[in-house]
Amino acid sequence: MKRYGVNQTSDLCRIEKDRIVPAYIPEVSLYSSVIGDTTEGGEADYTDGSSYLTLATIRDHNAVFAFSEEENGLKKHTVWERDGMLSGMTGSPKKIALVYQDARHVAEVYEMNRDGSDFRKITSQNDEALAGRYIAEPVRIDYSSCGYDLRGWVLLPQDFSEKKSYPAVLDIHGGPRCAYGETFFHEMQLWAARGFVVFFTNIKGSDGRGDDFADIRDDYGGTDFQNLMDFTDEVLRKYPNIDPKRVCVTGGSYGGFMTNWIIGHTDRFVCAASQRSISNWVSFGFTSDIGGFFGPDQNGAAGMFGQKNTEILWNHSPLKYADKVKTPTLFIHSDEDYRCPLPEGMQMLQALLLRGVEARMCLFHGENHELSRSGKPKHRVRRLKEITEWFEGHTKE
Repeated sequence: MKRYGVNQTSDLCRIEKDRIVPAYIPEVSLYSSVIGDTTEGGEADYTDGSSYLTLATIRDHNAVFAFSEEENGLKKHTVWERDGMLSGMTGSPKKIALVYQDARHVAEVYEMNRDGSDFRKITSQNDEALAGRYIAEPVRIDYSSCGYDLRGWVLLPQDFSEKKSYPAVLDIHGGPRCAYGETFFHEMQLWAARGFVVFFTNIKGSDGRGDDFADIRDDYGGTDFQNLMDFTDEVLRKYPNIDPKRVCVTGGSYGGFMTNWIIGHTDRFVCAASQRSISNWVSFGFTSDIGGFFGPDQNGAAGMFGQKNTEILWNHSPLKYADKVKTPTLFIHSDEDYRCPLPEGMQMLQALLLRGVEARMCLFHGENHELSRSGKPKHRVRRLKEITEWFEGHTKE
């Protein structure tokens, strides 16, 4: 963790007598960080003693890598790779089992031979739920920002017409070391079904392109913010019938931090929904289950104490810029979220209310950081209802 901080990708190492020797230094993450809200998991591996199987994240999709010991050291072989996401994997001497979903299907169990051949679906748990429903397919958009070649996607409502004006939603992933991909995302599909153009992207700091690309230490609110603004400009350029006065923004965790940051640095969005967010890196450091080491590391501070460190943390805190906010904002938090604790949302809410900015909080009791992915069904429904009604209420023509 010396070169890239606490988010650095782990190496595969060989244990020898009295020492640990790096055997493979990954160019991508050896787990699944492609995200969705219909399946959980991400870390999965298997060994039979002769080879080691693990998931990998390559830019915006997943692969299965196999490692075997050869004369010249540990050799990597890509067994399987395709668009979509994997949330689980295990093996046997002859087969590999996977939990996989693509852009049009919710996760199911698949299997294939150990060499990657004969990939086939085993279960059909979700076919009935999707039957006859419109599913928006992601339209890829390539763009450049701050010297990086970046990629995003747009979901269009059913019967999309260039002659009609549409509201839109920018959805920002968490992490920041996660990645969007061409995979089914329920909340986005719901908003597309309700008539919104939904757009999302992998900015600097996202996973799948190595540690250097993912490293945004001491740059939170810098390159990442500009990437999102440039992507929004590109989407509006490609789809001029999106009403620029009816564009919403939302995100959770790091995406919640970025939502808080955005509303303090631009008023281009008609409303915002900030979920399980970070607003103050100083208080975060003393309340979050990872705060004492994650906050300073990611913001370029040497620690939590001392005036210089406090200034660094405060400069990267959205709360510092709350006096600039004009955007109506909904806050979603869970009272058992120890990763991004409730006080982070409360501080930002209070700051907006003190300035007369329209704001609301919806607090979920008994839920944690995983509300949107594994919360109680009634709470997941209520969460989406709150966000959707907030968007619809602020985008009426």
